[in-house]
Amino acid sequence: MGRFCFSLQNILNMKEKLETQAKNEYAQANAHLLMEQEKLWQLENRLQRNQELLKKELETSLTLKKIRKLRQDGEVLENYIQQQKLVIVRCEAEVENARKKLTEAMKERKIFEKLREKAWRQFQKEELLKEQKEVDELVSYTYSKERKN
Repeated sequence: MGRFCFSLQNILNMKEKLETQAKNEYAQANAHLLMEQEKLWQLENRLQRNQELLKKELETSLTLKKIRKLRQDGEVLENYIQQQKLVIVRCEAEVENARKKLTEAMKERKIFEKLREKAWRQFQKEELLKEQKEVDELVSYTYSKERKN
């Protein structure tokens, strides 16, 4: 039996590497998104604690200086939260872009794997035909040799 050699193996190998790279990029983008979502969660918790402190301060005492500071802190935190939400939107877009690249890389790899499978089946079929031809020749030779005797 001959040796199978897929003529597009180098391209298939490259497609597999590109897919691996796309998987890594997707994982990094997803990790970055999760990190930014965690930052948002922390900012929202800080804002909530600040609002609780402000409410408590309004109920217990009337120190205007402290109330102003808490309100300013709350406004700053709200600004940070809005900015963080924009960061998250950008991160989500990056994750979606990375997912699309990964999907495309997987499709391209699968195309070349199907081509390889088709070439393998064709190779097997050709090898089977060669073997059948050799067997036929051997049988013919044996039969003709027996007839001569």
